[in-house]
Amino acid sequence: MVESDIRGFRLANVSVPVGGTVKWTNRDSAPHTATAKGDAPVRFNSGTLNQNQSFSFTFARAGAYDIFCEFHPNMEATVTVGGASPASSTSTSVPGYDYN
Repeated sequence: MVESDIRGFRLANVSVPVGGTVKWTNRDSAPHTATAKGDAPVRFNSGTLNQNQSFSFTFARAGAYDIFCEFHPNMEATVTVGGASPASSTSTSVPGYDYN
C-alpha cells in the first residue's frame, strides 16, 4: 500500500503496480477529495475527506490516473499504475513538507 498525505493543499504524484492500493489521508483543516478525472481508466471519488479522514482505492487496471480535489481544482496529481502485483509497502509524501 502507498500512503499519500494531502497536506498544504497538495496532492502527491504516486506510482503503484497493478493491484496496488493508494491510501490518501487529509492532513489539512480544509476538506478535500481525491477524485479521478473523466479520462482516467477507471473513475473514483473519495467523497469529502475532513481532517485526518482517509480513503483507499485499489488499482486493478494499468494506466495514468489524473486526480484532483473537487473543492480545490488546482490541486492535481497523477497516479501511475503499471507492472506486476505489489510486493512491498511504500510511503509517499509531498516534498518540502516536514511531517514529524
